[in-house]
Amino acid sequence: MNARIWLAAFREEYTAKDATGAMWTTHMFEVLHRMQHRFAMHCLCEHGDGKHHEPGEALEIDLMWFKRNGGTYDVPLLALEHENSYLAAEAKKDFWRVFQVAAPLRVFIGYSRNNPEQRLEELVTLRSKGWQGDLFHRLQGGEDIALVGQRGMGGFNSWYGAVWSGNKVHRLHEFLRSRLQQ
Repeated sequence: MNARIWLAAFREEYTAKDATGAMWTTHMFEVLHRMQHRFAMHCLCEHGDGKHHEPGEALEIDLMWFKRNGGTYDVPLLALEHENSYLAAEAKKDFWRVFQVAAPLRVFIGYSRNNPEQRLEELVTLRSKGWQGDLFHRLQGGEDIALVGQRGMGGFNSWYGAVWSGNKVHRLHEFLRSRLQQ
C-alpha cells in the first residue's frame, strides 16, 4: 500500500456527513475500518468493529494497521492520527506524533474551524522546518499524508492535503491527478 492507493480508497469510501464531535469521529473510523477490511489488514485502535481488530492504542497513535497474519510486534504498515480538535496546537502535536512512527505510510487527519488551507500550510511549514531541524524521519521509500477538513464540508474534494513522497511535497489533488495519469 502506498499514498496513491490509500488516497484512492479514501476517496471511494469517504462520504460527507452532517455530524460533529464524537459522532464525526465514529463516522471517520467507520470509513477507515471499511478501508482496513478492503486492504485485508489487522487494526489496532480504540474504535474497532471486532473483526480483525484489537482494541487499544500503541504509542498513543489512534490507529495502526498490520499484516493480518503478522505477529504481535510487527512493524505497522500504516500509522494514522485523527485529531478532532480545531486547536492548532493539538493538530501540530498529533501531526508530529504520527510522523515519529516507523511505518511506510503515515497519515494525519485534522480539522480547522474556518480555514483548512491555512492549517495545512502551517503543517507543511512545520514539516519543512522539522526536516531541517531533524524532527521528522521517514523510512526509505515511505510516504506521508496530511489531510485537513472543516466543519460542514462536502465530499472528498473538500479536503485539503499534502503528500510527502520521495524528496517532494505534493498538494493532494495535484498528486492524485499526476498519479492517475501514470
